[in-house]
Amino acid sequence: MIWYLSVHWKSDRWIDIQQGMIRKYTNVPYRLIGYLNGIDKAHYAKFDHVFSEEDPWHDIKLNRMAEYAVAHGEDSDWIIFIDGDAFPIAPVYERLASDLEQHKLIAVQRLENLGEGQPHPCFCVTTVGLWKQIGGTWKKGYQWINAMGNPDTDVGGELLGLLTKHQIPWLPLRRSNTFNLNTILFGVYGDIVYHHGAGFRGGGCRIIWYERGVYDIYKRSDARILNNIVPRRWQRKVRNSRWHPEGRLKRRIAREIAPLAEQVYMSIRNDPEYVKVFLKALPQQ
Repeated sequence: MIWYLSVHWKSDRWIDIQQGMIRKYTNVPYRLIGYLNGIDKAHYAKFDHVFSEEDPWHDIKLNRMAEYAVAHGEDSDWIIFIDGDAFPIAPVYERLASDLEQHKLIAVQRLENLGEGQPHPCFCVTTVGLWKQIGGTWKKGYQWINAMGNPDTDVGGELLGLLTKHQIPWLPLRRSNTFNLNTILFGVYGDIVYHHGAGFRGGGCRIIWYERGVYDIYKRSDARILNNIVPRRWQRKVRNSRWHPEGRLKRRIAREIAPLAEQVYMSIRNDPEYVKVFLKALPQQ
């Protein structure tokens, strides 16, 4: 049995695409568990179980779905965490069964995103037994050194720490695009899963912000003043607001990315197999 755990946030546009590709490339029994916020309840029947409670934190949603799978599954069952804007493009069980016996956990690792070292929840495969054994969690905390030479953490940080602590081998799935429309978006990993990237919230990611100078804003006097006068618990919200220079630049980046992201999405909606174009070499000019 495979438990697919997926978060869809304020948009149902990926549900049918994802489930169609899961159905196409999963040849063993499976269950679909969804965390659906701001989505028409008509879609609930497409899942075997739905969480709909509002929660701002992605890691909590992932952990709640994992708790459900652990409570209702057998130790040998697979758990597959998969972002709402991600889907398999090759037979899942046949491709990963042997690797999972050896490595215990298989997950996307986005080194291209300023050296993210943790397992990424856009696609992560393990077993109920392993998740129980290590007390699996998607919380931030455990740090690695990113490509800028700074300590960093994000969703999946503590999972990396648990795997390291227990000396559990895991298999990173790296970006396998032969050409890229964007540094981090529209990625294929391990030739088995496609991840659109920012498919619900829009905008960018660490590497895009780095390339566009978002992190340089921290050196500006106006940004430093704003950050210093705002209580710490509100700083993240303020930095992303429309009147903070960081928030304004991020919104500009999001507006610039949106047309290309929509173009790719429409191609996927017409034919999800379209994403395999990212694995084909571009013709010579």
